[in-house]
Amino acid sequence: MSIVVNIVDQQTHLKYHMRINEQACISELLPAIVVQLDLPRVDSAGGSIIYHLSYSGRLLQNTETFTSALVQEEDTLLLIRSTSPAKSNYQEWMQSPGTSNQRTKNIRPQAPGTPAGQKTETRLETPGGQRKEIEILICYAHEDERMRQGLEKQLLILQRQKVVKLWHDHQISPGSDWEQNIDHHLNSAHIILLLVSADFMASDYCYGVEMKRALERHESGEACVIPVILSFVNWQSTPLGKLQVLPREGKPVTGWRKRDEAFFNIAEGIRKAVEELAYK
Repeated sequence: MSIVVNIVDQQTHLKYHMRINEQACISELLPAIVVQLDLPRVDSAGGSIIYHLSYSGRLLQNTETFTSALVQEEDTLLLIRSTSPAKSNYQEWMQSPGTSNQRTKNIRPQAPGTPAGQKTETRLETPGGQRKEIEILICYAHEDERMRQGLEKQLLILQRQKVVKLWHDHQISPGSDWEQNIDHHLNSAHIILLLVSADFMASDYCYGVEMKRALERHESGEACVIPVILSFVNWQSTPLGKLQVLPREGKPVTGWRKRDEAFFNIAEGIRKAVEELAYK
């Protein structure tokens, strides 16, 4: 069993979403958190940084065990730093059981569009930080226009909140060079949604141009590509097969009893990906 909690660094005010195994001893858990979050071990003066966890104003003792009776799902723990002049103290602390990350799991559940097993980090809050607007490009076959509209309705709330800016080819002005417009957004979007269907896969432009360029940017770390499975098609044997897809478990939208539920599930996955990128 595991518990998802929020961990806030008292010094930097960064907030992390972390899944932690139950029955982990605090003395084992803290070094594992430091390793997984890649936190500093030594301060500017050369002293060792020692970390503690506080919950509801109480400092958790190293001998305590992390359980759902101690901390509830989605509760917030404060990560507190103290400094010791002796580096050996830190080295001894880091050699305690649990530093192999066996007590903690990925920082935040895997975001869509990331290869299986890759760890992702969410930084939702920064001191005085500004949330940047995430540009989302929707690539789709025109035969799937109604499905695109259904998904867009679920994403409009994020656009109204100025969290994202959606773009697709219906926004191209009459008389404009459509290919140049699409190419521009293929090269500027933070997130690229590929609405995968038999029509998408059969389209030379969707498959051979849009998907190819999107995956190039994904591989270089310039963009996050999220395949959205609209209908039953063999996408697993294509380059998309190595990516995390939406809806959950890759169940096509057409396979859901209620399509609104499918689009909601997709929108929630996209929102999580947006959170991953918002302060990077």
